[in-house]
Amino acid sequence: MTTFYCASIHQNIRIEGSNITGLRILPCCVYKTSANYKTLDEYNTSDEISQLKTATTWPAGCSNCKGQEQAGQTSYRMHANSALEHVTGTRYEIFPSNICNLKCIMCSSANSTALAQERGETELVKEFNITADILQILKQQDNIESISAIGGEFFLSQGNLDVMDFVIEHNIPFRIVTNATVILPQHLERLQRILNLELQISIDGIDDSYEFMRYPATWNKFSHNVKQLLAALPSADINFHFVAQALNIQYLAPTLEWCNQQKHPTRTTSIVGPAHLGWSVFTLNEKQSLIDTLTMQSEQHKLTRQQKQWIRDLCNTLTHTEHNAQHRMQCDQQIAETLAKRKISRVWWMPQP
Repeated sequence: MTTFYCASIHQNIRIEGSNITGLRILPCCVYKTSANYKTLDEYNTSDEISQLKTATTWPAGCSNCKGQEQAGQTSYRMHANSALEHVTGTRYEIFPSNICNLKCIMCSSANSTALAQERGETELVKEFNITADILQILKQQDNIESISAIGGEFFLSQGNLDVMDFVIEHNIPFRIVTNATVILPQHLERLQRILNLELQISIDGIDDSYEFMRYPATWNKFSHNVKQLLAALPSADINFHFVAQALNIQYLAPTLEWCNQQKHPTRTTSIVGPAHLGWSVFTLNEKQSLIDTLTMQSEQHKLTRQQKQWIRDLCNTLTHTEHNAQHRMQCDQQIAETLAKRKISRVWWMPQP
């Protein structure tokens, strides 16, 4: 039996917030806990984190990664162990604001003010901004290996220029997860002064599939912005991230081919939640139809060897995932409600058996 180890527990700090919890410190974005640690001292001296750091078997809060790995999928833990293998300091993962301009159907209202508005949840989910609190914490640290900014949409968050100025002043490696729909001159000017910059661009389809998944973004504007970033930041590590789930899996191969044409790498992961957008929504016939489609597309599109292997692994996961009628009903209901709110008559998303 393999001994449990997650580099994120030891070398990653996530600082997030919400209008309900306020500032909150965690080891990563998928760890489950009811604790609300407000300071690094509270976090580091807590019994919970001390037990995490000495755990040799799967902790209860790590059920998301455990479930993905048992299903043969690449988990956050596996990515963290690879990314942090040679890191000696601490990576800070910051979630300064939930302000976002997109209403991605697979997202949570807690992570997007635009989606909260569409779903009528603005009373529960209000805008927040903890950039000043985050900077106060970061300014007191002397072992920052890198900073990763996620959201929300970082380039729409109040104080994003202050964060970039801090990174530039202290010459800290900086990673930004962005939907690449809003890039202003003041952003580009600072990005060009960051010596060690990574931009992870979220992409979950191309053309019409992109516009449905990342509504109300348009494919033409997105692809234009991507080309602008590639031209303006030749020294940056720019890559794409495709989160595979029930609504976009049939567009995986053509999306990967488009990313390959940009001559930048693509990271592909399977969705962690909600469950009603996972593989359990598919019936036996639909899974077989998907597997046939993915296998055919894998040969038709220009993909790397690693990407073809990932598709084979995904097909294997589909084969061994049981259908859940409740998940499927929730999926159909969410799609129907979304189409009605967006006044879209019909979207073909499920492969026909």
